[in-house]
Amino acid sequence: MFRNYLKTAYRSIKNNRAFAFINILGLSLGITCCLTQYAIIKHEYSFDDYHKQSSNIYRVVEHYAGDNEMQHSAFLPNPLGHTLEESLSGVDVIPIVGPLNGNIKIREGNKVRVFSESKILFSNATFLASFDFPIIQGDGPEALQQKNKVFLTKRIAEKYFGTSNAIGRTLSYSDDMTLEVAGVLADIPYHTNVYFDMIVSYPTIRNLYPGWLSNWGATWETTAYLVKKPETSGSDIEKQMKRITKAHMGQDKWDKSSFHLQPLSDVHTNSTYADAPGYVPPKEALWGSVFTVILILIVSILNFVNLSTSQVIKRSKEVGIRKTLGGNRANISIQFLLETFFIVFFACLLGLTLGQVMMNLLNEVVSPFPFRVEYDMTVVIFAIGLILVITFLAGLYPSLILTRFSPVASIRNQMNLTGAQSWFSLRKTLTVMQFTVANLLIAITIIAASQMNYIKSKDLGFDDNNVLLMHFTDNTSEPIDVIKTELANLNFVESITRCQGPPQTGVSWNASYNLLGQPSDESLKTNMRFVDANYINTYKIALLAGRNYEDIQYPDSTQKLVVNEEFIARLGLRPEDAINRTIAYNGNLKGTIIGVIKNFHLDKLSRAIRPTMLSYRPGEMNDLNLKLSSDKLPEYLPALKAVFDKYDQEGFFEPVFLKDRILDSYMYENTIHTTFYVFAFLAIAIGIMGLYGLVSFMIEKNKKPISIRKIFGASTQWILIWVSKMYIILIFISFLIALPISYWMAQQWLNNFHYNIEISVSHYVINLLIILSTSAVTVGYKSFKAANANPVDSLRYE
Repeated sequence: MFRNYLKTAYRSIKNNRAFAFINILGLSLGITCCLTQYAIIKHEYSFDDYHKQSSNIYRVVEHYAGDNEMQHSAFLPNPLGHTLEESLSGVDVIPIVGPLNGNIKIREGNKVRVFSESKILFSNATFLASFDFPIIQGDGPEALQQKNKVFLTKRIAEKYFGTSNAIGRTLSYSDDMTLEVAGVLADIPYHTNVYFDMIVSYPTIRNLYPGWLSNWGATWETTAYLVKKPETSGSDIEKQMKRITKAHMGQDKWDKSSFHLQPLSDVHTNSTYADAPGYVPPKEALWGSVFTVILILIVSILNFVNLSTSQVIKRSKEVGIRKTLGGNRANISIQFLLETFFIVFFACLLGLTLGQVMMNLLNEVVSPFPFRVEYDMTVVIFAIGLILVITFLAGLYPSLILTRFSPVASIRNQMNLTGAQSWFSLRKTLTVMQFTVANLLIAITIIAASQMNYIKSKDLGFDDNNVLLMHFTDNTSEPIDVIKTELANLNFVESITRCQGPPQTGVSWNASYNLLGQPSDESLKTNMRFVDANYINTYKIALLAGRNYEDIQYPDSTQKLVVNEEFIARLGLRPEDAINRTIAYNGNLKGTIIGVIKNFHLDKLSRAIRPTMLSYRPGEMNDLNLKLSSDKLPEYLPALKAVFDKYDQEGFFEPVFLKDRILDSYMYENTIHTTFYVFAFLAIAIGIMGLYGLVSFMIEKNKKPISIRKIFGASTQWILIWVSKMYIILIFISFLIALPISYWMAQQWLNNFHYNIEISVSHYVINLLIILSTSAVTVGYKSFKAANANPVDSLRYE
């Protein structure tokens, strides 16, 4: 019996190849989205769940009551981590600085090899004792309590020292410290919030920057984790932190600041503290994408049902003959369920293949992030579950429809369609649902595209056209200013500035500030950027009052500050009134405002413009930004490289345009945008398949009425309108249903940007035109074919 079922199923699929192909393709697209999203969700919610003590590990975060709103941050005052380590009871404290960038130098005799690294952490022994990052060679975690010790990951150790033993070898970090390799760790998994390539002992950086790491008014990539003991409650720890910080912080800040515990499981997906190291995918975005994928899968199943039921009339004789020869409803239902299983099985295989392709592309696109998704056994089990569920849901209803007709009516194609009217109404409902999802995704994609175009075209307050970035090490053979002068003499260089980093990129410091003589207000936070006198002119930032820097040598020029509008607005001053006013910052430093510049975007557009202070500190200014006469970089590279190689034998010649660097900073947003493009395309494709099935069914059902109308003189145009009008109505209904939902979802995404577009009617007009044009092609094709069919073929047996 089962063998007969297999043969019949094979023959049926073979005889209906077009039907089987469309069904397999439609289902595979939905399954591809579902499997890929499952792998992504599994990856995002598995961050740091492999640590044995994960349920007892918390991150310390700060809540600050600003003037207008509560501010949240995962970055802490610099001394807080080691202060809690020394004073907090009932917990083990993990102070962390980083991840930081820097050049690592390996000296072998007279030869020096230089490596540029960006994942350098500083922490204590509790870090390795609490987090499960296995030590595969060398000393235990206690080595991190000693100065100048470093642990390398296996990949980095092999990168530096090959297959030879790395233990006891030395390396230099940023010319300020010589580090001894104390151990080698297994390579760090991608799904961790404390990613690193090397971890340096915390006493090392405290010894190197004692003043900076003791400054309660400054933050510098400093975070802290706590490992809570079972007998200690979270509320007790927060009370202790409140008492400890009161002794160190000013009364004003202590009144407004509070420090809280965030569970380790919440760290990766809580966008409240999005300023933390690493990328933070908001829960809303993750579950929004899950909701979208589930909708696409449901639409795929509905599409399958639509296409299957459209075959009812074609296979009615087969059902009638089977019943006449003794077949019962159960046997016939099993036959059609088996056919459904084959189609779903092949669709799932295709979906797994397409899903792997999509994940490979995704991994490649977001390679700068600690992000890797891949199949594992849970995905296979999930796929098997999908096959069974979809087979039951998508195959049961068509099989019941096909077996409910009497044998005589089935054989004569005179099936009782009295109940078909409600069936057809259900089909219209299914089609509306399909196109609602398609409209939803198209609208969101169009709005997202507008926002990304807005980001690319918005006036950022500075000129980033043809600005080339070059970075030099500390060990250049001549001072940076000498190199700057030689580069400025190249005929294609219009302007050049020496700085800590360009706008929207680079390292910057944060500090509190206030007018000298007035009480300190820790809510006044400024971004400090170290630049020379050419910075404002190179980037064409408008000067509103006062003057720019002069060529005054360090250290005198550290007393001179150029600030932006937001800086003085927080002080309640006008630009002209701020000139020559003295500012206290970082607790014990002072500077005089000599100029006020127009606000410009130092950060991404997701953040509001912050107070910004430009000052001069040569030791922190190893970047040269060149304003070129054009973007023909390949023509300029030989001359630029000649200068670089002449003065910097230890660095990497990696020039990049600022525009490209800014676009790279929006990689996560662009990935989401691209994902919506894919989802929208798939939703349209599946919706069109469903529409094809519905039109096929309606034309099959109405062959005789269409033929009779043609005999009595109905024109092709009239038949096209008669067949098409219902689908236009269905599409408009789906559009109206999707409109408020898509508006709300798109607005939630836009709220992640401080500067965003307004959703307009034009977005939805484009949406409607896309859905109408694609649907018109499908409906028009089938309707035109039916309108031009020979009436004799449909009426010859009447």
